[in-house]
Amino acid sequence: MQNIYFPSVSIPIQGLDDVVLPDMVRIRQKFSSDRITDIPAHLKREFERNDYAPLVQGKRIAITVGSRGIPDNSLIVRTICEQLKEWGASPFIVPAMGSHGGGTAEGNLEILEGYGITEDSIGVPVCASMDVVQIGTLDDETETPVYCDRLAYEADGIVIYNKVKPHTDFKGKHESGLLKMMAIGLAKHKGCSELHKRGFDTFADNIPKSAGVFLDKMNVVFAVGAVQNAYDRICDLKVYPHNEIIAGDAELLEIAKERFPRFRFDNIDVLVIDRIGKDISGEGADPNVTGRGFMPYFKDDFHTKRLFIRGLSEQSHHNACGLGLADITTSRCLNSVDWQST
Repeated sequence: MQNIYFPSVSIPIQGLDDVVLPDMVRIRQKFSSDRITDIPAHLKREFERNDYAPLVQGKRIAITVGSRGIPDNSLIVRTICEQLKEWGASPFIVPAMGSHGGGTAEGNLEILEGYGITEDSIGVPVCASMDVVQIGTLDDETETPVYCDRLAYEADGIVIYNKVKPHTDFKGKHESGLLKMMAIGLAKHKGCSELHKRGFDTFADNIPKSAGVFLDKMNVVFAVGAVQNAYDRICDLKVYPHNEIIAGDAELLEIAKERFPRFRFDNIDVLVIDRIGKDISGEGADPNVTGRGFMPYFKDDFHTKRLFIRGLSEQSHHNACGLGLADITTSRCLNSVDWQST
């Protein structure tokens, strides 16, 4: 870790004791709490909708796992792997998180371990590498290369697994989900850098295009998409065969937008956030909720005069991306930051 020590500072403010806080009332918002209570049984029914056994029997199948926090993450991954083994496949897990984890294989494994996803807990190998293979190009002026993780590329087939949700930096028919896992997650540091340096304003077009190249070149057997409700519980979990993945990603995004937690009022004075982290959102805290983002697309969603971020989540692994959005933070938060990872 690379830390910077920020000493405690005491600043006297004349007249502060005379400031009278206004009367306050505690309120509570309630959202839909529908959830899937038996995830293995639900996934079993989803798998029965199509016959995948002939497609995976006797084959090495790579399953993608990303850096975002997903409720019951290890249970879902274990259920997918157990089903593949029941069909006669030899599954293994590949971290698919672009440049997260400090852009290293060791960092990728550390993030997965934080989610309880290890070879011992899941029962299949966890294979991490930052090596990629170029599998095609986009039809644009610079012929942007499309990459795939080498270990997934060398497998006999790939299962895409990811959470589907609104993205923090762009809006489109496809945002953060199954297509992004192929375009950026499995492209590792090298591939995600190629797309990011073209700007977030190109993502709504380039992510579907990159995923289209990926689906055309690689043997993606099926995809598992998860949606969580406002209380961080899985409320939708669907399995899509190869030819339904693009439409399925768009379908789940619409569901995710309906279930997303948002304030039912606007224009507040102070928003206090206990913890931010990469496990929660790409920008630490989701601008779809806070109205505070680095990109201009969220400026009309919700208005906060002052944003106070108190600390980092444990599963962020000291990555403080998004802290720059705060007006106020704590010395405790600053002293916990790994600036190299950030």
